Amino acid sequence: MTDVALPTPVRPKLGGIEGLRGIAALAVLVYHAARHVDAAFGMPRLMTLFQAGHVGVDLFFVLSGFLILHVHGADIGRPTRLRHYVRQRFTRVMPLYWIALLFTVAKLAGGGHGIPDAGHFIRSLLLLPGWQEPILGPAWSLQHELLFYLVFAVLILHRGAGLVLLGLWGVFLVCGLGGMWEGHVPFQIAGHYNLEFFMGMAVALAMPRLTRGGLLLGAGAVLLVIAGAVESLGGLDGHGALARLYYGVPSTLVIAGLVALSRRPGGLSLPRWLAGLGGASYSIYLFQFLFMGLAVKLWERAGLNGPEWAMGLFAVMIVAGLAGGLAMTRLVERPLLRLMRGRPHKNVVPPVLEPA
Repeated sequence: MTDVALPTPVRPKLGGIEGLRGIAALAVLVYHAARHVDAAFGMPRLMTLFQAGHVGVDLFFVLSGFLILHVHGADIGRPTRLRHYVRQRFTRVMPLYWIALLFTVAKLAGGGHGIPDAGHFIRSLLLLPGWQEPILGPAWSLQHELLFYLVFAVLILHRGAGLVLLGLWGVFLVCGLGGMWEGHVPFQIAGHYNLEFFMGMAVALAMPRLTRGGLLLGAGAVLLVIAGAVESLGGLDGHGALARLYYGVPSTLVIAGLVALSRRPGGLSLPRWLAGLGGASYSIYLFQFLFMGLAVKLWERAGLNGPEWAMGLFAVMIVAGLAGGLAMTRLVERPLLRLMRGRPHKNVVPPVLEPA
């Protein structure tokens, strides 16, 4: 009997997750703007207020673990799906990143900072793990992403081997919470942020049984506020190993709650502006420094350099980062994805959400 190609099943639209991506991108952007203004004008209260904005990165890591297993879980143990998986991941992450990287290199050269050496450029271009930070600041998180994608690819090639590798990596990361690997293994491999991929995958596994979304969302949100307050008061190192638990676990609860609410009859509707912000989250994340840096230069040329203008600069940086990211989504990211992926067949529904 001849096999009949069946349409890909329609996944429920998880609108709450898309909105959370927008909130996460905005939180990171505001955090970076506050950090710049504090460094330039000495505004510790502003920095204290938005110190916990970096939690947006924790949300992105947990989201990536959830989305990869949610979107590609059916591909596990099916080697013939590896090509599709690699194509989806490559087209989603790398081309836009390369454009942002080239813009950054051009900015460095034009600003008199010189061109990075060839070795540093190649490592940044390929997002290779190592001891040196990538040229484009936010790309450090993409180095973690690519490592996770590679481990998941092994799962697709061979379920058993992938589970063993995933388990060994998890044990390796837990052992590293005590600083065992610090200074001996590149941070992209042993970094504590990688634990949040596991948290996200746990949400995907529990997805059919998730209920009481409001309770999960509320509990996660309260715990995030508490963790942020503790960090702002100096009781927590927001970039340390324990912070990945203090921020990662509540982020997991928030995502689980949103998934549960989005799967209810009628789903979870989003304001149009929030849905648009979520759709542009990757561009906002990648290009934020470029557009905020441009805003700072224009601000300085206008002669508004005094501390009395600090809050104005803070607002302008946020607007510039958001507007620039939204523009890059419309003018570059979406056309680029259409070009590289082509038009999907009318009977095939593409993944509703793609991880940043």
